[in-house]
Amino acid sequence: MIAKIHVRGRFEAARFDAPYRCAIISITDSGSDKPQFKQFCLMSEKHLLRLQFDDVDVSQYTAADLELFDCYPMSDYHAKQIPRFLRSIENEDLSALLIHCEAGISRSISTAMAICDALQWSRDVIDWKGRNVNANPPNNHVYQCVWSAFQCTP
Repeated sequence: MIAKIHVRGRFEAARFDAPYRCAIISITDSGSDKPQFKQFCLMSEKHLLRLQFDDVDVSQYTAADLELFDCYPMSDYHAKQIPRFLRSIENEDLSALLIHCEAGISRSISTAMAICDALQWSRDVIDWKGRNVNANPPNNHVYQCVWSAFQCTP
């Protein structure tokens, strides 16, 4: 059972040294290389979900803006992978989940908040390096996509 969700930036996540093994949701920019993780932290590739999309809150931009800036926001396809991934590892002996994005301040925390809210977990399980986990999610689009995916993904 996951008892803690650690939220980190890309470089912190690559050096993350938990005293226990955990599952990882790795969120990187579209087209960026994939970070490597310390072997002790990650049990196997089965416990790693890699997603690539840009840190874009689509409610703040028009479709023309997104095309002009060559941005790829989170899609329903990305979001639906998260509940499927968590269900696939729910019977594993994992006590933590590490979620990272490039900076650890937008996509990853919005994902963590949505997971907690959708599963009716207290946000107190989120370790975001002393930041306020009860604030509004920084990327509302990511939050809404993930929360909705839990409502409709078998």
